[in-house]
Amino acid sequence: MRIARPAAWSVRLAAVAAAAALAVAVPSAAALAPSAPAPAGTRPAAAAADVLVDDLVPAERDKAAVARAAAAAAASRAARREGFGYGSRGSGVRAVQSHLGVPVTGFFGPATLAAVRAFQRRADLPVTGVVSVATYQRILRVPIPRPRPAAPVPAARVSAAGLACPAPGARFSDDFGDARSGGRSHQGIDMVGRRGAPLLAIESGVVVRARSSSLGGLSIVLQGRSGAKYFYTHNDSNLVRAGQRVSAGQTIGRMGDSGNARGTVHLHFEWWRSGGESAAVNPYRLLRSVC
Repeated sequence: MRIARPAAWSVRLAAVAAAAALAVAVPSAAALAPSAPAPAGTRPAAAAADVLVDDLVPAERDKAAVARAAAAAAASRAARREGFGYGSRGSGVRAVQSHLGVPVTGFFGPATLAAVRAFQRRADLPVTGVVSVATYQRILRVPIPRPRPAAPVPAARVSAAGLACPAPGARFSDDFGDARSGGRSHQGIDMVGRRGAPLLAIESGVVVRARSSSLGGLSIVLQGRSGAKYFYTHNDSNLVRAGQRVSAGQTIGRMGDSGNARGTVHLHFEWWRSGGESAAVNPYRLLRSVC
């Protein structure tokens, strides 16, 4: 017995058509929802066209259509990032099918999978059957955008006294002497910046140590020509070795959060003015003069 389609059925068709028009060439929510491609070594049954079987009664179909249309706009950006594969559906699938000459159903089934794999072979792309960002852009002939350049790092500036800022562009305040866990006091200045930012030799000299410890993580001890020593710690990487001679302003490491600083990217900087490693003095004024 055939169930008469209520008037709401026409509303559903209108909603779907509107969603498709607003999302031309942009995958919809369903298309962008992460979906695993067919397991390696398996081949879906051949089909002339991809058909999605919907056994819902008309009233339920109306609700599903509204939900899909509402989610499509929110997920359109994710579509370009995540891609889609076998079992996906939506405007992105329709765009791919249209460009590959597959019957446009909006469902990523066997016929679309075969067409995508064939295209990837011709375009010398990894043959995965998944419409990644690269595959999607090649199919639709969309130019791949160039990556944005990284934020410029202030150039190393060496003062007349032969000193350079150890972390150009970093933020810092006078937190020398602040209380720390275990009854300790803060023996340096924390310079907060971004992961991977260059750490520079504050003055020309020789690297005394470049090693790792559980508390400070990756660290460097530099002794300058003046005889003073400088301690850099919580580094993301050390780019020098013990015994190496460096010049003021030379990159010796990268800022990070190693050791007990996990989650707080910064340089812990100490100044041992006399050269004695237990005689830290407040480096705030020194840093203010060179940074």
